[in-house]
Amino acid sequence: MNATGRNLTRSFGIATLLSISFAVACARMPSDESLIERFKQDRSSFERLAALALAEAEDTTFVMIRSSDPSNAKRHADALAIMKRLRINNIFAQKVGVLFEATGFSHMQRGYYKGWEYVPGGQLPDSVRVLSSLDRLDRLPPYERRYRSLGDGWYLYIGSLDTHTRRIPH
Repeated sequence: MNATGRNLTRSFGIATLLSISFAVACARMPSDESLIERFKQDRSSFERLAALALAEAEDTTFVMIRSSDPSNAKRHADALAIMKRLRINNIFAQKVGVLFEATGFSHMQRGYYKGWEYVPGGQLPDSVRVLSSLDRLDRLPPYERRYRSLGDGWYLYIGSLDTHTRRIPH
């Protein structure tokens, strides 16, 4: 093999290794502490997004603001800028609350998602399980969520998208 071929092979190998490292890093679930820190650093922006989403949810049954959806660009320009800064993928809102889906891991492949939730009035239904840590969960039943209270109606949550119970990637 000539020098050019060796360099291409080496470059391809390095690129493959970096891609695999990035994929593994993205597949990790963010820790409770990392999400709490992000929330504490800019709580006022979270509150602004919650107010915006709840105001819009007054006019409809469900609001979704997706960072990857170009149709949101004009109507939600301010929200999208805040979402990018806070590393929020999506916001889902109904009159009963607002879910903020955190970025930083591949939830679709792993079957789980994690983020913040705001509940106006601050009280989750009695049937909802509030835990002291979401990091210690090993598995979660299909289509269920667990919560950790941050106070004043704010919660961390972890949820399952999957129809099967799988290990949570910590």
